[in-house]
Amino acid sequence: FYTDTCGNKTLCRMFGITPSTLSLVLKQAEQALERALLLIPEAGIYWPSKDDQRRLAEAVKRKTDGLIDGRWGFIDGKNSPVEEPTNIDLQNAMYNGWLHSVFVTGCFCFAADRTVAWGKHNFVGSWNDGETSRDFVEALINPDLSLEGHGVVADTAFPVSSACFSRIIT
Repeated sequence: FYTDTCGNKTLCRMFGITPSTLSLVLKQAEQALERALLLIPEAGIYWPSKDDQRRLAEAVKRKTDGLIDGRWGFIDGKNSPVEEPTNIDLQNAMYNGWLHSVFVTGCFCFAADRTVAWGKHNFVGSWNDGETSRDFVEALINPDLSLEGHGVVADTAFPVSSACFSRIIT
């Protein structure tokens, strides 16, 4: 899904092209963007190593005068508005009752050094942060990937299961 409320019909009218041409152009643009991003290391999404987690947590602790300890990043969900689908079942799945609109949703985790440590997008709008971040939680509780006593900060709406109670603070 593209996160714009403008539909394909409108784009075709705006640019004077057929739907098949729009599809082809969008597909080629996606492929070009993917190739370009592979050449830019800063555009990557990387889980921080244990050494990086320790270093980032120390930076956060210094910046907060010791108030936040052992936290190397933050996670939050995001909603992107999209055109309402004509298929009623798809529209129902994408409808977010809390925000009273149609969205695609996802979660991103940003490390304290402003890099993206983890991300998932393009879930239907009815899914909450807990549903979209299951893979993140698995990585966070994996002792091969994450330091004991370290984790991230989240807003108070972020669900914290018992498995990662000490890893995500709100």
